Amino acid sequence: MGIEPAADEFKHGRIWPLLSFQQEEPQKAQWRHCESDALERNEEIDVTETSFYLAFSTFNLLLLLLTSIILSNLYAKARQLTQSTRTLTELAEQMARIDRRSASEVALIAREISSDIGRLRQLDLMEGNA
Repeated sequence: MGIEPAADEFKHGRIWPLLSFQQEEPQKAQWRHCESDALERNEEIDVTETSFYLAFSTFNLLLLLLTSIILSNLYAKARQLTQSTRTLTELAEQMARIDRRSASEVALIAREISSDIGRLRQLDLMEGNA
């Protein structure tokens, strides 16, 4: 005799060949039928579990995508801030040079004024003595 599917499994569209070359007892055939149902239930559980893991993985990927977009934007803003800081630093250095130059010019003018005041006092003293 060859491999024969159980009649009950054949009716339900499941061909589950019996792995023996002799006719099985009805109790064994029933056990095989229960085993195939349990396998189907496990497959359904596995599909549900797989769907859960797939959904969880997709959610994690979306979170990673969102995080990478946010980090890219932050990096672009940080570069822009760095460029602005460089520009402000250069401007501050130029202003400091201008301030030093202006301060030295003011000091030079103050010395000239002081020396002019000293000359005027000497002239006043000479005119007063004369």
